[in-house]
Amino acid sequence: MRRGRTPSTAVLFLAAALAGPAAAQRESYSYVSYAGNDVALLSSASDEETARINTPVLGGDRVSTGAGSRAEVVLASGNIVRIDGKSEVRFDRMSRTYESDDDRDLLFVVRGSVAVDVRDAAFGEQAFRLDTEDATVVMAGRGQLRADVGRRGSEIYVMAGEAQVTGRGGSVVLHAGESAAVRGSEAFEAETFDPPRDKFARFVAERRDRRPRGDIETYVGSDLQYEAAVSGLEENGSWVYVPDYHRWCWRPTVAADWRPYSLGYWRWTPSGLTWVSYEPWGWLPYHYGDWCWDSLAGWVWIPDSFYAPAWVYWDYTPSWTGWCPMGYYHHPRHHPVHKTVYGADGSGRQIQNFRGRVEISQVDQRGWNYASSTRLGGRLDPSRDIVRGEHLPFRPGETGIISTAPLKIDKGSGSASAAVRDAIGKISEAPVSRSSLPVNEGLTAILRRDASLTPAAEQELRRSLVPLRSRETLRPVSPETLVLPRAAEAAPARGDDWRTTTSRSRTAGRTEISTSRRPEPVKEDGWRSPASTAPRDIAPRTAGPQGSDTGWRAPRPGSRDRAVSPSTSRTSGNDWREAPSPRHEAPAPRYEAPHQAPAPPPAPYVSAPAPAPAPQVAPAPRGDAPKQH
Repeated sequence: MRRGRTPSTAVLFLAAALAGPAAAQRESYSYVSYAGNDVALLSSASDEETARINTPVLGGDRVSTGAGSRAEVVLASGNIVRIDGKSEVRFDRMSRTYESDDDRDLLFVVRGSVAVDVRDAAFGEQAFRLDTEDATVVMAGRGQLRADVGRRGSEIYVMAGEAQVTGRGGSVVLHAGESAAVRGSEAFEAETFDPPRDKFARFVAERRDRRPRGDIETYVGSDLQYEAAVSGLEENGSWVYVPDYHRWCWRPTVAADWRPYSLGYWRWTPSGLTWVSYEPWGWLPYHYGDWCWDSLAGWVWIPDSFYAPAWVYWDYTPSWTGWCPMGYYHHPRHHPVHKTVYGADGSGRQIQNFRGRVEISQVDQRGWNYASSTRLGGRLDPSRDIVRGEHLPFRPGETGIISTAPLKIDKGSGSASAAVRDAIGKISEAPVSRSSLPVNEGLTAILRRDASLTPAAEQELRRSLVPLRSRETLRPVSPETLVLPRAAEAAPARGDDWRTTTSRSRTAGRTEISTSRRPEPVKEDGWRSPASTAPRDIAPRTAGPQGSDTGWRAPRPGSRDRAVSPSTSRTSGNDWREAPSPRHEAPAPRYEAPHQAPAPPPAPYVSAPAPAPAPQVAPAPRGDAPKQH
């Protein structure tokens, strides 16, 4: 045995160097990438507790597993959390979360075993942190660790990298191949260990060994390699070269009448409705890039490095809410203006920011799906609740509101489903008068996909073209904003804009998963005292498990961390959570432009084209259909 050592200056400098570029290169939601048949997700976003793949994980959510069932969560930062059977983990904070203030990953292991791959090398106060009832583990650089929490206390294993473990009895730095057993106020030391060889270790090794087949980095970039591997893009489709886009695109192996965003449902998140696909490969293609329709290749996905809850246009009508992939209206052959969207270099740097009232009966509905407005916010049955736009009896003259920006939904204290219905209801109840949004003839012609555009349509296309980097385009807007002309839009009042709403919507500090859904105040008992031996550069930051978090987890004197009063805490009654840090600009993408594609094949496509969409007869959806005259 040997006593813990503080990391050398060179090691700390290297960790800081690694953290620099990575800290501004990812931004998305964390999500469930694997779930066994007995995994529960207790979330503020839904009343349902069953965890399924592709489901977003929000701050404060809990994941628990039954005996023999396991789960995996890919964090927004790129770190990977794997959970053994009969375990429970609370995701207190998650850095790089889309439109969030969190600047570090912080997990609390209630019970069981958890393995973490730290792929995001963050430094100091942004370093990855894992808490248990007995210990705080901080890993500043890339590495792998495992925590087993049970009646014997907390056992921490470092498989790769370096981690600092702090408890009531002191602090120690563990290197690869070392472990520490922490229990109560007992002293602990670093020890060497043989790697665990139980079933959970084999599960972790099998998931860790997953690699994308072929040269998929050419298409999706190195930053999303693991996500591409676990999605099974290579097994569930093929890459084809589409000359019109000058790009290699992914085409799924699906039925001939399939269309994107048709097998899944809309889940509430603080940034608006987020698409959750029932398809096992459905995380990357629905959140990074466009779905486009090509007359020969059919529906294809064009990857990109920017995340969004969904890349769709929205249509709000009194009875129905519709959505259509943005790429359905981005075809270069369709409108010459769209050549600026996907130019010869394939950069895809711009999108159309549409907003206006249109005549629905004039819209080309072949790319649209609809659901009754009363059904959004909960799980949808694709065979009953999702209807193709061409099957709905929209009458001549009936109008709807088209928007690129999603609808802002203030959940408040009610359920997510009720909040969605309330927000959509506000749009439907808005009076159609001269003060309301007038019919946009140019936008109607664009969505009708006319062979030649009118001057008004061409002007609308040019006016709506915005850089893809513009986050404002995809930020939620209020129902009141949607029904106003663009000239009447006003800047949000300070303290009441989308940033404040997002922060207020977050939930943390829940009670036991089996007893209550409501968070409880953190009890401070004062038994923890500052760890004087903790290295300054990787000392733990204030935050911790439900129940108590003072003393040895508390901030150091003179550090940027400080005690937080209930009036400034992130969630009322949860004083251990520090106040939100100042918002930074949206992180830049991991790469500025898509990777250089391979040389195009001599033939137009590398595989047989998919047939064009065929009509599909769907049963009547739930909810009232639009009235017919």
